[in-house]
Amino acid sequence: MIGGIWKEAGEIILPDYDNIYQVSISGDTIAVQVTDMSCLDQVHAGECHVNIYQFDRESGSIALLQDKVGAVSGCPPMVLDGNYLVHGLSIYHRQGISQQFAVQQTFDSADYEIGFGKTLALDNEILVVGSDNRTYMFSLQNDAFVEVYALDQKPDDTHEISNG
Repeated sequence: MIGGIWKEAGEIILPDYDNIYQVSISGDTIAVQVTDMSCLDQVHAGECHVNIYQFDRESGSIALLQDKVGAVSGCPPMVLDGNYLVHGLSIYHRQGISQQFAVQQTFDSADYEIGFGKTLALDNEILVVGSDNRTYMFSLQNDAFVEVYALDQKPDDTHEISNG
């Protein structure tokens, strides 16, 4: 925001076949979740992935850093914070000089309530994941996100915190 007025600072132009579903920004890094509808084979049609861009605030330029991170079917929630990207049930970590995101950890939805991963929030080293009836809180410990609390939704709308 410049002088109290929002001003367009840059533009990401995608190929015609990509549909944008979600965006997330952290610092000068932008994550854009897209679906590639151009796939001719039915196996990959509608596959969703994340493209990572670097935004230069001074020049207003935007450059593609990494293409097609985390291809999955459907378009699950996605969130970017610092060097972590959560897309679906996988956590990606940006490492090294290349600044490329690589899978660090994947959750098995069978270990959690139905709907695990339907909502996500990430702040520094705390990850919150929602399901149909429970919200899970994870903390980064020794390079892995470990469950530390679960917030249960009761029929009378009261909440109970259990230590994971």
